[in-house]
Amino acid sequence: SDWGVRRKTFCWAGFLAQPGLFTLAFRSAIYTVLRLGNGAAAKNGGSSNKRATGADIASIGTWRPWLEGFSDVAGARGLAFAASRWPKMYGGSEVAQAMLQKAEQLLPEDPIVVLQRGQLQLIHQDVEAAYRSMEQAAKLAGKDAQAAGKATMEDLHFVYTGWRDLLFKQGHNARGPLRRIAKSLRRYLVASGSAWDLCDMAGWLQDLKEPYSIEMWQAAKNVSTFDQCVREDWSRWEGRQFTNIDTWRAFFGL
Repeated sequence: SDWGVRRKTFCWAGFLAQPGLFTLAFRSAIYTVLRLGNGAAAKNGGSSNKRATGADIASIGTWRPWLEGFSDVAGARGLAFAASRWPKMYGGSEVAQAMLQKAEQLLPEDPIVVLQRGQLQLIHQDVEAAYRSMEQAAKLAGKDAQAAGKATMEDLHFVYTGWRDLLFKQGHNARGPLRRIAKSLRRYLVASGSAWDLCDMAGWLQDLKEPYSIEMWQAAKNVSTFDQCVREDWSRWEGRQFTNIDTWRAFFGL
């Protein structure tokens, strides 16, 4: 849907908010390509022989008027994504912070926007703050938010994926959060055929002495015994090597 596309990209919404900052290079039903420049080219229709003079993409002054006119809530997530990736792509953090602050104004309790705050904090090596932000993002994508229509199970899965490495570094303290996320995600991962995630979480939970690991393993092998993680961990759970008989049983769905 158009709403779904706009939730993943801020380009088209940004062009509408401040068309003088960009020329529209190309647009299809799938993506939008913008050329950053000055207002003169926009007035000239963005023709190839009258392209805009290149603006300083790393300058907050270039982006500030555009951000002031940005009001599309559907594009806030895309703006947050752009902010978290900015330092690695262009260096500096002033533009990234301004983008993320705008996204937070538009969607202050959105789990994906909060996750991107954590990613930006991690880039700046503020690990404790990043962990807190990602933990908050997981709560904002939980069952209460889903029941209220503010988040989806896909959001929770995405947050978990972004939070996983920091959560792993918590050692045994990760047991509680991981168990809760696993219980929330199990049916979603089964329905989406994500055997690797199920298997990976099962092994991690087992390392933490968490009994729910068994249910995650059963779910993983029921989804696919062709999955690499399932095959690698087979002997760990089943007490024997994966055999050709198991391959044929999987092939025939037995």
